[in-house]
Amino acid sequence: MKRARMSQVQKEVLRCLAKAFIKGVKEGKSTVINLAVNQVLGRDIHPNNFRVSCKALEECGLVMRKKVDLDWYINITPEGFDKALTWLD
Repeated sequence: MKRARMSQVQKEVLRCLAKAFIKGVKEGKSTVINLAVNQVLGRDIHPNNFRVSCKALEECGLVMRKKVDLDWYINITPEGFDKALTWLD
């Protein structure tokens, strides 16, 4: 599934995951990633909206999500990492 354009939230999710991956972190808890995205964007992203953004990224093959008990974990795919590298400083 190809999307015409990514939202600002989706770009920041990929950037956050790529930076973490470079530092050796393979996956992140969705609530922690949501907090990091909120800080970068300077606004509060409602968890429901954040979840929809992550689901869209998963459908595009850029991230993988898994649920452990009540918590969601997100990790970046090689395609997502390649895309995020174009946005990193």
